[in-house]
Amino acid sequence: MQPKGLAYYSFKRQIEEAILVLRNGGVIAFPTESFYGLGADPFNEAAVKRIFEIKAREGTKPILLLIGSREKVVELTEEVTPQAAFLMERFWPGPLTLVLKASKGISPLIHCGTKKVGLRLSPHPVALSLARSLGAITGTSCNLSGQKGLITAQEVKALMGNKVDLILDWEIPCAGIPSTVLDVSENRLKVLREGQISREELTQALKKKFDIPPQI
Repeated sequence: MQPKGLAYYSFKRQIEEAILVLRNGGVIAFPTESFYGLGADPFNEAAVKRIFEIKAREGTKPILLLIGSREKVVELTEEVTPQAAFLMERFWPGPLTLVLKASKGISPLIHCGTKKVGLRLSPHPVALSLARSLGAITGTSCNLSGQKGLITAQEVKALMGNKVDLILDWEIPCAGIPSTVLDVSENRLKVLREGQISREELTQALKKKFDIPPQI
C-alpha cells in the first residue's frame, strides 16, 4: 500500500478513507488530544507488528488502545473495579489512560506479556470517530521510540510520510502534553505517567467518592 500523504478532504471523507485503510490492514497517523498517534486495527497482528517496526520499538512495551465507548471496556478487560468505573465516568472522554487486566482476546502483541491493557476514551473528534467506527484503535504516539511526540500533520509527514499509509490532517496542533496513565488493575492504584491530569486531581476526585482516600 502506497502512502497517500496529507489528506486535505472534509472531515467525513478523511474518516471514511482512514477506516478503509485500517480495515485493509494499514497503519495511519491521526491527531489526538495529546500527540499524533499511530493507528491500526488492534486485532490485526500484521498491522500491529508494523507499528513496532515504524517506531523502531522494543516488543516489550505495550500499546494502548483508544476505544469508542465505555461499554467497550467490558469486552477488552477481565474486570472493572468500582474505582476504575468511577474514573471512567469522571474523566472520560479525556486524557486519562487506564490500565486494566486484559481480556483473553487481547493479543500478546498489544499487552507484551503484561496481561494488562491501557484504554482511553479520547475527546478528540478525529480519534473518537475512528475508535467508534472500528470499536478500538491503537493509540501509541506517532514517533520513533524514545523521541519527542509530533503535534502537526506537517511534522508527521516529514518524519513518517514514507512509513504510514495515510496521514489525517488537522488544522489545530495537538496539545503536546501526554495523557496521564493510571494502573487500576490492582487494589492499589499507581500513576505510571503524570500528564494532563495531575496526581492531585485524581486523588481528590477519588477521595470525594470513596471513604478511604487512595494512595496513588
